[in-house]
Amino acid sequence: MAYMDDITIVGTDSRSITTATKAVDDYCAATGALINRETIKLLGITFQRDGGGSTSWAETICHVQWKICEWSARSLTMTGKTLILKAIVLPILLYLGRVFPPDKATSKNIERLMFTFVWGSQMERLQRGTLYKMAENGGKGVPDILNIIRAQQLSNLVKTFNKPDRKASFFERHYATPILRTLGMGTIDHTVPYSWDPPKVYKSIRDFAFGSGLSTAGLASWKYKDIMGHIRSKDTVAPLRASSTVAPQQVWLNVNHHCLTNKQKDISWMAVHGCLPTGEFMYRRHIALTVSCPHGCKTVENTYHVLAECSVARRVWALFVPSVSHNRLLTLPRLMTENILNGPPGGCTTTELRQQWRIIGVVKQVLWETRNIKVFNRTTVDPTTLRRRITILLRDHAITDFHKDPVTARAAWGVTRWKDINL
Repeated sequence: MAYMDDITIVGTDSRSITTATKAVDDYCAATGALINRETIKLLGITFQRDGGGSTSWAETICHVQWKICEWSARSLTMTGKTLILKAIVLPILLYLGRVFPPDKATSKNIERLMFTFVWGSQMERLQRGTLYKMAENGGKGVPDILNIIRAQQLSNLVKTFNKPDRKASFFERHYATPILRTLGMGTIDHTVPYSWDPPKVYKSIRDFAFGSGLSTAGLASWKYKDIMGHIRSKDTVAPLRASSTVAPQQVWLNVNHHCLTNKQKDISWMAVHGCLPTGEFMYRRHIALTVSCPHGCKTVENTYHVLAECSVARRVWALFVPSVSHNRLLTLPRLMTENILNGPPGGCTTTELRQQWRIIGVVKQVLWETRNIKVFNRTTVDPTTLRRRITILLRDHAITDFHKDPVTARAAWGVTRWKDINL
């Protein structure tokens, strides 16, 4: 008995598939091999008899689920999860998306998998369009995989269309001329046949081009980067949930400043968006039974209460009044304002402002961790442990600074060694 592994087939266009099918028939007739003619697998992609890609997408989504489950077991920040989506998940989906565009059901499954992984649960705290935005516009830079797939398809279509010496360009001109003509490329030649009812692959590209406003964009180049650059240029700055004297774009630059760690960026970003899972937030979604502060403050637990007004928060902020060694923070009356949430009004333009914003980020991280310990473990963290935790986090920042530039670090921290930092 012979096996199909003895045949190697290269190419995934229509002519290659037809040639491959004939080669398989001849091989089976000569050797008596048995084969399932309902599907054929070329270069890792399963082609069905009806020309659809549902089998391939089912296999690919299972592969993506397996990859996501592996990384979900690790404690990753939202920035780390976004990097995993870009580096691991996106290439897997792009490889198949160049051949078979995902249908509506598949697109919903892909988006659901992505955002479940990013949030760590099936409860999405913000609109998906907000997370697609870049960091300077109030988002997290989560890759818009569906638009990326269609942008690459459109770019490859235009590239093949403009090279008439290729055999594949005849198929592109037959199906895509009415589509690309509206984008300012090509003219209809009535001496050759063309299609006004193209397959669904071309229809999805047409819907993407018109839905993204590419028909009136007037792009000089239809490369992938230019297409995605046009789509990104239409992003607007996400508004702030509460009134603020700081410009929204400056707030998003502050919460994503490089002086903060990824975990501190996530806490600051969710605090500004108002999507930290506090008692008020969870109660509105019928998950929590009460809105009261778990520390016994007998007030509504919202984002500002956790980070500024709670009895534990006031005790922690009192450690940073100018009487102690770390007097680079703002004075206590000014700390109890929007500066805790939004950062310096003019941005982190100086070393002192960056130092202040960094220490505020450390305190917010400790306050949020203390709150979660109280909620999940029913344990109250004593003041000595709080001071020790803040000192450890500050020393972590100091170690990084002393490794980069010891002279600047001594001036910024006011100590000669990072071990001298203590509350």
